[in-house]
Amino acid sequence: MKKMFCKLLSILLVLCLCIGLTACGAQSAAGGLGTLTMDDGKSGGIGTLGEPGGADEPSEPGEPTVPAEPDAPAPQEPAPNDGYAVFSSTKQDFSFLYDEGYTAKWSDENGATVYTEHEDSIPYILVFCNHQGDTNGFDISNFFYFKIEEIKEQYGSRLKSVSEVLTLTVGDKKVPGVLFTYTVDTYTIEMFLLLDDTGDSLMQYTAKYVQGEGEPTMQALVRAMTTMKLDADYYANGSGTGTGTGTGTQTPQQTPAPAALSTESYECKYFTLTKPVGWEVFYEVIDAGGGAKRLYTFVYDPTNPNNMFFFAQVLEQFYVSESSKQAWLPYMPSYFSNAPVISGDPTAEATLAVWGDVFAVMRAEGSASSAYFRDYELTEVIESKVLNSSPTTGTTSYVLGMVTIPSAREQSLILFQNTLVLMNAPTGLPASAKYYSSHSNMGVVLSESAAGSQFNTVLSCLQSFDPSAFANRDSFKSGTTDGGIAVPETDISSLF
Repeated sequence: MKKMFCKLLSILLVLCLCIGLTACGAQSAAGGLGTLTMDDGKSGGIGTLGEPGGADEPSEPGEPTVPAEPDAPAPQEPAPNDGYAVFSSTKQDFSFLYDEGYTAKWSDENGATVYTEHEDSIPYILVFCNHQGDTNGFDISNFFYFKIEEIKEQYGSRLKSVSEVLTLTVGDKKVPGVLFTYTVDTYTIEMFLLLDDTGDSLMQYTAKYVQGEGEPTMQALVRAMTTMKLDADYYANGSGTGTGTGTGTQTPQQTPAPAALSTESYECKYFTLTKPVGWEVFYEVIDAGGGAKRLYTFVYDPTNPNNMFFFAQVLEQFYVSESSKQAWLPYMPSYFSNAPVISGDPTAEATLAVWGDVFAVMRAEGSASSAYFRDYELTEVIESKVLNSSPTTGTTSYVLGMVTIPSAREQSLILFQNTLVLMNAPTGLPASAKYYSSHSNMGVVLSESAAGSQFNTVLSCLQSFDPSAFANRDSFKSGTTDGGIAVPETDISSLF
């Protein structure tokens, strides 16, 4: 208990050192740079985690390494007291200020990274727009619940502690966050994750630093949060109040013509598959209650995470009518007012047509998987086919079409397949309150520029997906998972 108290006290000291930072950098449009403090009674405790065992999940994609001697870093030029640079992301339409003595980079996977000592190494901060659009109904507590579970799975036995959800004051706003500690070699790393709900976006901030050496990095975090503008051109247009100059503006690079993909084998304790070389794997196992577990797997291109193939074991509920949905709503979370309705034929095409509602519920639930799916809007159906249908096993079908993705510069080709199983209303609800449970949801999504040369390879990778090692094997018997995803009749290369 004493050790836990001392750790929390050290964190509070780091946060308190961030008070009154106006002497260290630029002013925000509101005046002072702002403060970051822990709210009274909200600090909770830092509980030591058990040893969950090594996870099969690979290390965090692109995670920089710890400097060889963090206690004695190489000398560096001190940043001018009043000097700052502008980081501007046209991809996610935001901009903020950072110390011009630091190095900043952009990646589609992590967003903006600002290194506060050495490039490509801890310590650093990450700034990323997790969601663009109305955030009404988003459940912050669910987001952190699933994020904590994701971090536990990702870091395995290296993760040593996790705090409760903390409420912090940053400038004039209150922001929830969680503190993690984990080990890299002989070092203990602290990772602060904060989520700022602005009402029309979710801005995610992360600070990583060697334990006991977090002051400069936390100052950089405060500077980014208090100077954040949801406008890539805000400072370029002269709306900012500072007078310094910098070279931190980041312009997205033109995407080169995609090359043919080579593949490699991947395996973990739940499944095996073949994937394109360099693509990352994320999976999540969710406890569905009653001893049932569900598997969600995403394999994506880190240079363009919109390009992926996926398997989502179950998505639900899809109501058969608006009246069916209304009968369920008193017993469901409020965000289920956005739940999808499939009133016509239960097909993959019908599922994709209401995907905006599916995505809204995913975001509100805050599961880790929701960060990998996109808000697909079906703009063109190229091919749609029912593979089989029965009253007991449901209707299995696929759709091949074009979709738009918010913030993407081009449309994407999607092949989506699922099995919609009609479920009866439970006791206490009208018999008409039926819904569909969508099983064996799988698909390939590729940008227009990549689809012509990469579709067949990525489809073969999805066909290789073998979840036979998954503990709840019986749950895979619905749909056509054993036969894999269907091959569309359309010649994809002729489309692009």
